[in-house]
Amino acid sequence: MGLAIQNNLFGNVPAKPIEKTEPAEASVKYAVFRELGKPVYRNGFGKMYLDPRPDIDDDSELWVTLLVLADKIEPKLWEALLGFRCVGARLLPVEGTEAHALRPHIDPSGDCGFRTPQEYRDEAERWLRPHEAQLKLLLANLKKVRNEMWPTNLGN
Repeated sequence: MGLAIQNNLFGNVPAKPIEKTEPAEASVKYAVFRELGKPVYRNGFGKMYLDPRPDIDDDSELWVTLLVLADKIEPKLWEALLGFRCVGARLLPVEGTEAHALRPHIDPSGDCGFRTPQEYRDEAERWLRPHEAQLKLLLANLKKVRNEMWPTNLGN
């Protein structure tokens, strides 16, 4: 069985060649759509990104944007951020700037957030500190990139 046939069986190769009019770096131009009222982003390779916390609405676009960018830059950062969002991290604007900051949702039961601010700090030190420079850059430019990725404002 040829490689092309094997790839087709797994859905890796489209049936018809797709003509690209833009370079792959122009990821902000890839298909953007919503499913079930939540922002979902599909990159040029068909990988889908969505907010893993459907119960938190106000920063979903920002989270999807951050996860897409982090995955492009450093998959380990993407994994760490995905975990933080699953636990209950929020993205809040930094007053007087265009930047955003990661903040914990505190829930003493631990069911839908970090149990304490100290637990959040400990986890951030362990998982995010190794990517501090990259994360700061992403958070500083998040609003601008979000506006490019989501041409029609879907929420924020």
